[in-house]
Amino acid sequence: MKSTGTIFFRRWQILKFLIALPVGFLTACAVLPKNYSGFDEGRWTAKALIKDAANRKSYVVRISFWSERDRRLKMDVMSTLGTPLAALYLEGRKVEYLIFDQRKYYLGTANERSLESLLSVSMDPRWLYAILFDQPIVGDGWNCLLAEKSPQVCENIKSGLRVHWSDPDSKTPFVRISQKDTEVQLILRDFQPKVEDKEKVFGLLVPEGFTRISN
Repeated sequence: MKSTGTIFFRRWQILKFLIALPVGFLTACAVLPKNYSGFDEGRWTAKALIKDAANRKSYVVRISFWSERDRRLKMDVMSTLGTPLAALYLEGRKVEYLIFDQRKYYLGTANERSLESLLSVSMDPRWLYAILFDQPIVGDGWNCLLAEKSPQVCENIKSGLRVHWSDPDSKTPFVRISQKDTEVQLILRDFQPKVEDKEKVFGLLVPEGFTRISN
């Protein structure tokens, strides 16, 4: 049987080894790019804090994004415990999504109402390309403030939708999307520069018994 002193000595040796490691080695997996405009595809994971002041509701969900820039995008929304809540697939102008607890399915053309059921904001899902890839949002009513060619704030004067990117040097990078009494804050957790298994990722499989809806 090993003595308490021997066990303590070995633990102390391991602790000294960890202290001696470069900080970058221990945190490399958590280092995120300062800007995503140089990527053509990727996978993001984020924690989303959604505040609905009008209905006095606030909740946290986990969101995963897979995207090929300006071509197609998949979004999965889960509870903090990993329960599927919703899924969205966008390709061109076609958008479809599932709401699992309501057993509902939507298929139609992307527009400013497409994300109301998922994120509680009136927002065209095609704007997610610009948000994820750090690009100015262009279109009718949009004005953007840039810093070194990267957007800081974009605002649509017609809909009141506002998108604010955190400082590139922020230790906790985020994107804040707000409109009237609703705010969605995406806190980015991880990024992979390639989308793996694209045939499995892109697209939606509609479960049996789901009812198709329109917006």
